[in-house]
Amino acid sequence: MPTISDFYGIHIQMYFDDKHAPHFHAIYAEHHAQFDIATGKIISGALPPRAYRLVREWWKLYRAALKANWERARRRVKPSRIPGLEYAMPLVGNSKYPTLMGVQAVRVLRDHLVHVTFTDGTERDIDLEPHLWGTVFEPIRNDPQLFASVFVDPIGQALAWPGDVDLDTDTLYYGDEPPPWAKNCDCAECRARRERTTQPARKSIRTRTVTQAKPSRRVARRE
Repeated sequence: MPTISDFYGIHIQMYFDDKHAPHFHAIYAEHHAQFDIATGKIISGALPPRAYRLVREWWKLYRAALKANWERARRRVKPSRIPGLEYAMPLVGNSKYPTLMGVQAVRVLRDHLVHVTFTDGTERDIDLEPHLWGTVFEPIRNDPQLFASVFVDPIGQALAWPGDVDLDTDTLYYGDEPPPWAKNCDCAECRARRERTTQPARKSIRTRTVTQAKPSRRVARRE
């Protein structure tokens, strides 16, 4: 069954030489439904409500392409790929900070030192030892072979180890400084960090006690 489109975990497929009414298949996880190309309605099977709405939005945009692919599949000609829904719908996000920092590549140098390439092209040698604490990271910290198995998670673009263990990319990239989008964050942790970094250093003032000399008492000598 050729897959003609993918979006948000939904796979759109068509069979070759299908003799029923023009339709396409939408598969989402363990759910499977057939949609009528003419009406966009489900003719068999079922999908969760959110997946159903997404397929309907996609169908409205590409009805003509679906009809053309149906004819191609009937003639046993490979259907053409159809863009996914994410290419047709505007993204919702923060216009000031439209992209997130990610990790592109990692290479172990020695001990807990790694060479990291970020998605903006920046390259740094980073000592991960200060980050490897707590019950989750203790095995990685103490086992060189396990530490050397570090890789880049292809989904989150973060440093990761087997067992669903990963490190936040912003922490590695910005260090002690907050990322740009968090500079005005009002959570307790960010407020405390700002106070630590903006509070002027206090000068230590040395004090000493000055002891005043007591006036001397002269005793008149008797003659």
